[in-house]
Amino acid sequence: MPAVSNQSRHIPEHARGYGFALDPVGAHIGKTMMLAELRALFAGTNAGDAPETMRHLVRTENILLKATDETRKSVLQVLRTLYALDPAVPLYRLLRALWDVSEQDQPLLAALAAVARDPLLRSTVPWLTEVPDGTVVNWPDFATILERAFPGRYAAASIKTTAQNIASTWTQAGILRGKLHKTRAQPAVGPAAATLALLLGYLCGLRGDALFGSLWARLIVRDSATLHRLAQEAARTGLLDYRRIDDVIEVRFDRLMASTGVSDGAG
Repeated sequence: MPAVSNQSRHIPEHARGYGFALDPVGAHIGKTMMLAELRALFAGTNAGDAPETMRHLVRTENILLKATDETRKSVLQVLRTLYALDPAVPLYRLLRALWDVSEQDQPLLAALAAVARDPLLRSTVPWLTEVPDGTVVNWPDFATILERAFPGRYAAASIKTTAQNIASTWTQAGILRGKLHKTRAQPAVGPAAATLALLLGYLCGLRGDALFGSLWARLIVRDSATLHRLAQEAARTGLLDYRRIDDVIEVRFDRLMASTGVSDGAG
């Protein structure tokens, strides 16, 4: 049976200031990470658009092409919960800065941001990182994790719906494959996704080699050697700074954080 990991150790209190969520109320109770809607929203908006502008575009202009205003309202609320959609939130600014680097990386960029902002989704990550590729993974596995992580907090029907939505999110991200019978898979990972995975660990206070074994890193890449190679690629394109001398590793994000106005309050 899936084991449960204490999630609080992954997200320090100071990370709230960057836009991480620590409270166990998540968007996956009602929806998935909504990758298609997020792509459409980002394609039709600018990174600096204010929340009210986003609201107008979704609710009035209907840029997401939803049939009713109630549906538009619901979708907007979920997207706000998962991705903030507010330039005042550092995590949102960083996500938008990396979003157009590579379309291939967008599913993982969305998933990583959603993990940072949805504790329900995040509770399933430690177990998922230990599941071998090709292993069958279905929603009851996630239901077990949720029941153990949040005992007595949610009704059985809510647990089931949330678990099904989480399974769908991991499928959209490429971490699971299949429809009725899903299996663990290794998604395609590029420098942009690797940068965000390392950066999320950095914002949580990790440094050096610890970044390559973080919750975020282990979710998208199985072995640290691959992630080091991706970090080197990211450094060549200016997404981060990477230095390695023997066993001493330094990764910094000065240019990316400066370009988005994010201060390094963690270290």
